[in-house]
Amino acid sequence: SNLPPVVGIPLEDLTIPAGETSQLVLDEETFIDPDEGDALRYQAYLGEDAELPRWVRFDALNRMFRFKPPQGSSGSVEIRVVARDFAGLEASTSFTVRYG
Repeated sequence: SNLPPVVGIPLEDLTIPAGETSQLVLDEETFIDPDEGDALRYQAYLGEDAELPRWVRFDALNRMFRFKPPQGSSGSVEIRVVARDFAGLEASTSFTVRYG
């Protein structure tokens, strides 16, 4: 029987400068699938399931975020990362990015 992935290392909130490029690579242990050999697919959303802002890019293959908030801007966004196995079972964790 297929078991769902679980969050191994919750993501910590991030504070970054506006107008500069910052990046975050998710640790391989951020999500763990207890089923040996199961590969996970990753997706990232703004809040629950909205599209990420233009200044946030997520490379799902390399589990890497690249941030470049507009110069002079400030605020915060909540980003939810979802890991799914091939059966569609999932786990998710969220973190806040403060910028400015």
